[in-house]
Amino acid sequence: MDVSYQEFISYLSKYKNEKRAIFSKNILKTNKDVLGLKMKEIKDIAKVFSNISFIDFDLNSIYEVTFLYFYISLKREKELGKQLVFIKNNIKYVDSWGIVDSTFQLLNKPSLKILEDLTKSKNLFIRRYGYVSMLNYSKNNALTDKIINLLKEDDEYYVNMAEGWVLSYLLIYDFDQTYNFLLNNLNLLSIKKIGIQKAIDSFRVSDENKNKLRELRKKQNKNP
Repeated sequence: MDVSYQEFISYLSKYKNEKRAIFSKNILKTNKDVLGLKMKEIKDIAKVFSNISFIDFDLNSIYEVTFLYFYISLKREKELGKQLVFIKNNIKYVDSWGIVDSTFQLLNKPSLKILEDLTKSKNLFIRRYGYVSMLNYSKNNALTDKIINLLKEDDEYYVNMAEGWVLSYLLIYDFDQTYNFLLNNLNLLSIKKIGIQKAIDSFRVSDENKNKLRELRKKQNKNP
């Protein structure tokens, strides 16, 4: 589709919502301008412009433009290897966790080994891609121990948040084994705190197990 950058911006601007834009910018922590589009609107736009070329587009100014660049490109490319090359070549345009969390499901079945490799990247958002993609394996109890062993403290807050998210899913789908890890492992304190809180906030964890986590959190807070 032959559309100029200005024509594309003009189309997106029809959905602009200033109140939502202010809220979204605060949540996303992006340095780009935010138009405040809803996810449903973004997906609808992606269908309209599924064949668009982003050549000569400014990918550093407006969050939704960068978002659609990643969303459309990853959805259009079905081969995992090419998807990963795209991410690595274009991650410089990403400055928010939002793009990662809304596009990782488009990756074509990356193995745990591939995800482990992503978590070793120097770029924090590629590392986040690696961890949030592990959510797809969290229901497989045979992999709980292997996933837990891939978790490690990170200098970046948004990477630790992703790891805590993974840990909370393991608590949902394999509580006993994951709880035993929390009980007996004195490392990964920040990740464990995030994971415990997310699990306590989840409606998919029983009240009994939530109480166990609250007690464990109290003990760990006394003995950091």
